[in-house]
Amino acid sequence: HTCTCTHTCTHAHMHTHMYTCIQADTVRKLIEKQSKKKEEEKPKQPTKSAIPHIRYINSASSGTSLSLPVGMDYPLVLHQAKVVPVQKCAIDQCSNPKRYSETLTGLPLCSVECYRRLESTVP
Repeated sequence: HTCTCTHTCTHAHMHTHMYTCIQADTVRKLIEKQSKKKEEEKPKQPTKSAIPHIRYINSASSGTSLSLPVGMDYPLVLHQAKVVPVQKCAIDQCSNPKRYSETLTGLPLCSVECYRRLESTVP
């Protein structure tokens, strides 16, 4: 490494100057790494104001209001939630809901006891 000073440098000055250059280079590399990480981060979610939403305000001074996004019809149409049937345990004489699946067969089981009962029936 060469010194850019205009005066004659001592060995100690050259050592200090090299150390300062190494520090500056390290800091520069860390900053570059940090900026690359920011670029690779997942895309930002839209801001809350960019997402269409319904706003209900109930205030003593201004009264009650309901704000809907542009293009949304009122009254709102209710949709029924899909009813997913509850799977029952596969063991005879057990009507408990499924909590687990047997690894090899995929049979629905409700407990360790039912798993052991299933194991005892498999040759």
